[in-house]
Amino acid sequence: MNTSKLFCCWFSALAALAGASLGFAGGGPYMIQKVQTFTQTSGAGAVADLGQPYSFRANSLVESNLHLPDGSTQTLVLQDEGGGEVSYGLHLDFANQAALDAAYPNGIYTITGTGIPTLSFNLTGNLYPTATPQITNGTWSNGGLLVINPNTSTTLNLSNFSTYATAGVAGHMSLSLGGNNVDLSQDILTQAAFDIDVSATPFTSVTVPAGSLTEGRIYNLQLDFDTATTFDLMTMPDSGVIALYEKHLDVWVVALADPSSAPPVPTISQQPANQTGPLGGSATFTAMVNTHTMMQGDSRTAWYFNGAEIRFDNNSTKYHYDFVGGGIGLTVNNITQADVGVYSLKFVNAGGIAASVGATLAIGAAAPPVITAQPIAQMLNAGQSAFFSVSATGSSLSYQWTKDGVALPGATSATLNLNGVQVSDAGDYAVAIVSDGGTIVSDSATLTVFAAPVITAQPTSVAAPTGGVATFTVSATGGPAPAYRWAKNNVLIDGATNASLTLTNLQSADAGDYAVTVANDRGTVVSNVATLTVTTTPSLPVFVAQPADASDVVGGSVTLTVTVNALPAATYQWLKNATPIAGATNASLVLTSLQSTDAGTYAVVATNSQGSTTSANAIVTVGATNFLSNLSVRAAMTQGQTLIMGFVVGGGAKPVLVRVAGPALNTYGLTGVADPHFTLYDEHAVVAGANEDWDSTLAPLFMQLGAFPFLPGSKDAAMQATITGPYTAQASGTGNGTVLVEAYDAGTNNGSRLTNVSARYHVGTGNDILIAGFAIAGTGTKQVLIRAVGPTLAGFGVPGVLADPQFTVYDQQGAVIASNDNWDASLDSMFTTLGAFTLTPASKDAAALVTLDAGKTYTVQVSGVANGTGEALIEVYDAQP
Repeated sequence: MNTSKLFCCWFSALAALAGASLGFAGGGPYMIQKVQTFTQTSGAGAVADLGQPYSFRANSLVESNLHLPDGSTQTLVLQDEGGGEVSYGLHLDFANQAALDAAYPNGIYTITGTGIPTLSFNLTGNLYPTATPQITNGTWSNGGLLVINPNTSTTLNLSNFSTYATAGVAGHMSLSLGGNNVDLSQDILTQAAFDIDVSATPFTSVTVPAGSLTEGRIYNLQLDFDTATTFDLMTMPDSGVIALYEKHLDVWVVALADPSSAPPVPTISQQPANQTGPLGGSATFTAMVNTHTMMQGDSRTAWYFNGAEIRFDNNSTKYHYDFVGGGIGLTVNNITQADVGVYSLKFVNAGGIAASVGATLAIGAAAPPVITAQPIAQMLNAGQSAFFSVSATGSSLSYQWTKDGVALPGATSATLNLNGVQVSDAGDYAVAIVSDGGTIVSDSATLTVFAAPVITAQPTSVAAPTGGVATFTVSATGGPAPAYRWAKNNVLIDGATNASLTLTNLQSADAGDYAVTVANDRGTVVSNVATLTVTTTPSLPVFVAQPADASDVVGGSVTLTVTVNALPAATYQWLKNATPIAGATNASLVLTSLQSTDAGTYAVVATNSQGSTTSANAIVTVGATNFLSNLSVRAAMTQGQTLIMGFVVGGGAKPVLVRVAGPALNTYGLTGVADPHFTLYDEHAVVAGANEDWDSTLAPLFMQLGAFPFLPGSKDAAMQATITGPYTAQASGTGNGTVLVEAYDAGTNNGSRLTNVSARYHVGTGNDILIAGFAIAGTGTKQVLIRAVGPTLAGFGVPGVLADPQFTVYDQQGAVIASNDNWDASLDSMFTTLGAFTLTPASKDAAALVTLDAGKTYTVQVSGVANGTGEALIEVYDAQP
């Protein structure tokens, strides 16, 4: 029904004639072509097809790259053509020849791909056939159909093609009249190939025999005239390598003995509307034909994409065609960027042709992934194999499996295979799925591994003084988890059912042989015997249990505890940073109403008549109730520019996630820098790390920190580094576009924190101002110092500074929270306290102390007064470190 199919009509005909022996079935040759399309609806002759009459086509049987004469490269992508046909190709339509030739200039094209040699296609010169293909006689209805009396033989005269392949290497002409189980065709070549008739003279007519058409039926006639500039049957002997220029004619035919019996000309009563669909989602176009003509006689209905007919296949899920509420509907599924374009409907019956206007499909926000089948829990014996799988819908899906919340290296497909499972493999498995529209995490599927108990660490003998403490411990594996029963001298001990047995206030009667039975429903094992000796000889204090590190936020509490064996009993003195704590003389130390000053190194000295012993150190950290959790800076970047982000970590080492997003921004309606990268420097300008292409194992961390996802294999950049003190990240990229640089606090709230974040870049006007975002985690309020520095930078040797910067702070609802143009000298002491460099007195720099609610995100926009431009530095300091 359409002029332009991805596989040129010439080679569709060749495939039909030559069959599978040429290897064309369902595929077509390796081919480059430029096509000019015509339609004919009257005796006045053929006219250029409406909409997009020029086309560029490229086709390959394997996944390939197309190399253009200008040196650029395009990918031939998988094409679901419907009808069971799948290939790799491009199909682009243009309004005129100038637009076609600008996008695809004439010259030498090549195709490269796995398993094929480099294939060369010569499209030199505009070698379109000189004549326009058309029918020069016949009867035409008012509705634009060629009327043929099915009861008589009819000869159709064709335009006079005087020659083939002017300046080309081969010529081809074909005509087909098909539909309703009728196939009348002629096919000739100037060269011997494909068992097609060889003719140096194009045919000038075609005869439709009486009785070959059925009264009232609709048929489609297509006429092609081609000039091949590359015709290579040797390099790919089972297929062919062809480059050609084509003129193509499309005609609708109706079989009527009495033309006056035709129904009225159909009309479109409701035009299809423009649609917006998400990547990975669906969109539906609907058009309506006036009912009284739609239901009369034979008819044909076709939807078109950019002028090319969409062929439907019941086995394909890409397109769905139906009648919706009296209308004719087309649903486009699993939307990709390749689906963006113009869709239209054509309805044909014996009365004529009704063509809708074009309706566009645009990409909206990507649909989030949806899990359609969750992973299923499994119960296996040790040595068997586990298999987990997930099914999901969405665009550009990627996967990361986790076990007990920890990412599994290399587990990045929709399935997870575990061969020869052991008890150590038991746990909860889940998968994070990332798409263009977001991230979703599956339900957990528990893997239970059945195995008899195995003791991996035996209890050991203990000697402890009277009044002391003794602990026996066993380690064992098994599935299900084993149970424990301790015994003394082969007599079970009431209540002793844990992996550890602790005896306190020891007496001589406690001495003896201890063992533990470990059992589950798969077996039983008994440990070695461990002997307890209770001594009465005075002994130096020995720590049985050391104090453990502890942390909490300001206002919270921690407890440090030790267990000591000593005879006589020990006394205690706790130390902080090696200094005794008054009144801290028990085996436990409780710190309440924590403040930052309580952080430090704690230990305890245990003393008796035999001497003193000091415990191991325990570190107490006091986290803030709120803190700066991330900074992001967005800017328009041209190739060669560098955006510098700085951040300072105080209070100890802290893991920080640094990201530079470019391609990821395309999903959000921006044009991102094609290939961003960054280098991380410490305070001595020593390179501390760098990244160009991010590692997909970071995807779970992105999700954990609330960072938007990157597409798998994208050119965005990201890395995690553990740092302390001041660092800078310098970001640049290939090409022009928008770049977003981010730094996230990726650690726990243990006292170390981001105390200062900053970014330096060129401030423009309009959309090119400097935009920084930051988040405050926690509760309560946080006071921050915000500075936009321009003039003072000149004193540090920075050229082209912003003469008069100003800033505005917005909350996450877009409300203005604060703004400043010129800083106040009263802030000088605050600068000193926070370690910020001094601003030049009476300068036009901007600074303000702002109190903000925690648990929210904020945006700072830095611009120049009176649309000034130049280099500026935006800084955000934690004013309550």
